Amino acid sequence: MQRTAITLAALLASSLTGNAMAQSIDMNPGLWRNDTRVTFEGMLNLPTQQNTSEQCITDADLAEGSGFLDDMGGNECTVVDRTVTPGQIDYVMSCPSEVGEPFEMRGSLVFEGDRSSGSIEGEFTIPGLGDMRMRMEISGERIGEC
Repeated sequence: MQRTAITLAALLASSLTGNAMAQSIDMNPGLWRNDTRVTFEGMLNLPTQQNTSEQCITDADLAEGSGFLDDMGGNECTVVDRTVTPGQIDYVMSCPSEVGEPFEMRGSLVFEGDRSSGSIEGEFTIPGLGDMRMRMEISGERIGEC
């Protein structure tokens, strides 16, 4: 599920055109450390998941919009609404489910040059187990040159 949520954020970023991404997002190239924390609420007692990763974001990545896509793989979610400002992306995605009805994910990502933060939330139903809620908190920091 954590990989899915990270991929959802990547799909949003990839759905922007390269020029819109380069002009609209306040993000500096370099080596970035990203921390994620995913929590679940519902019938299943799933533990909180935490992950830290590092990624090199170059000027070329930002210009092409591909800096967010490294190691993310494919995704079938569709962005149904988004608002892009210089420091923030707000979006809604519709995602198919392997075990139930399609579900929506709502996210907000904030970019501040050498820092980023955001959250992604979604609710879905697992047949026989009931409703689940997922929330991912994301924080990123530029930690140096690539």
